[in-house]
Amino acid sequence: SCTSCPAGWQVNKTNMKKCEPCQPGYYDIGTSNNMTCIACAQGLYQDESEQMTCKSCPQGTYGKDKALVDIVLCSPCPVGRYKTEVAGVNKDACTACDGGKYSSEAGLGLNWKGCKECPSGRYGTESGLSVCKFCEPGQTQPNSGQLECSDCDVGTYYNQVGGELLTNVCKDCPV
Repeated sequence: SCTSCPAGWQVNKTNMKKCEPCQPGYYDIGTSNNMTCIACAQGLYQDESEQMTCKSCPQGTYGKDKALVDIVLCSPCPVGRYKTEVAGVNKDACTACDGGKYSSEAGLGLNWKGCKECPSGRYGTESGLSVCKFCEPGQTQPNSGQLECSDCDVGTYYNQVGGELLTNVCKDCPV
């Protein structure tokens, strides 16, 4: 006959009368006959044996594989993305910074202060940027957090790439 095992344990496969602990990455809640430990789902991990639950990958990370055995196996959100919730299953669970903003750090979560605005002289058309693009010669952007640069008016020019706030102004063409 089969043995009933306590929570966090499973029946030994070779000797059905013995119990063995659920290993890290697995758990058992102690219901039914405890025949097999259950692998922690994506977004979860378990770094201890004999457990009844799994732990969530923390904010700023996600767990793309099942049965993770350590928190360090939770992958950090890539640059340009952040995650303030727990237990994400892939990088798409990490939210991309909006256009006009960027983040150059990976794994942003709990203590994260928000995506930074692209500085003047730069822009960001798409979401999820790790760096903002410089305005091209003949274009300016005196404001931060912008999606595009503006062309200089007819009769003016700007030939510096990525100018700073005080100098990011089109100048009159010489006569």
